[in-house]
Amino acid sequence: MEPDDLRDQVQMLQQTIARLLDGWTLVVCSSHPRVRDTAALLLPDLHISAESTAECLALALPSEGRLLVLCDDDGSDGGAVELIELMRQRHGAERCRFLLCLDAEIAAARLVRLWQLRPDGISCREHCGSGRLLQGVAVLLRNGRYEDPDL
Repeated sequence: MEPDDLRDQVQMLQQTIARLLDGWTLVVCSSHPRVRDTAALLLPDLHISAESTAECLALALPSEGRLLVLCDDDGSDGGAVELIELMRQRHGAERCRFLLCLDAEIAAARLVRLWQLRPDGISCREHCGSGRLLQGVAVLLRNGRYEDPDL
């Protein structure tokens, strides 16, 4: 994809996400600075970022509206399983949606365990360029499900 085409696609997706964000709070929980930085640069209205499960759970999140949590499964103090279960307990399962950004080499057994939690989307961290991560976010904001073909 040519740089101008990529910029146009990313800008279009950012505008779409900005229109869909009414009533949503975006949260990123990742131990990877590249994931947090990319999300901060690309996602409109991203104000909440955490490096660990404990830090994410300690955040003063709004008591109303919906939460879209982008997370990986690499936390030193618990992975996505713990984060999803505890966020749903604390904030209500109906309020929380999850987009997992997983390593391409994730073990099959772990992927099955994560899938059993019924996340709303899964994305391959190594292949999230060219607007794919933004596409996943837009799909989830529309109450859809996103499954990255690379996983």
